[in-house]
Amino acid sequence: MAALLTTTQPIIVAGVDAHKDTHHAVVLDGNGVRLADRKFPATLAGYQDLLDWIASFGIPDRVGIESTGSFASGPSGRVQRRCRMS
Repeated sequence: MAALLTTTQPIIVAGVDAHKDTHHAVVLDGNGVRLADRKFPATLAGYQDLLDWIASFGIPDRVGIESTGSFASGPSGRVQRRCRMS
């Protein structure tokens, strides 16, 4: 008999508003209830902290990133490797 894979982590969604010096992120539960929001520096370490922070709430299903110009280029590639983007 095959074992069933189960998870107790919730599925979450996140949004990121990318700016030149900082990125502001919000995490929502599967019902759209805001769980938390936080600002991160627009640096390599800040991008990693942002992604780790999002993942600390559960399994990221989708991450939407809003930006002007190329401000979202840093986090968007990292997000694509970890979950689906909308």
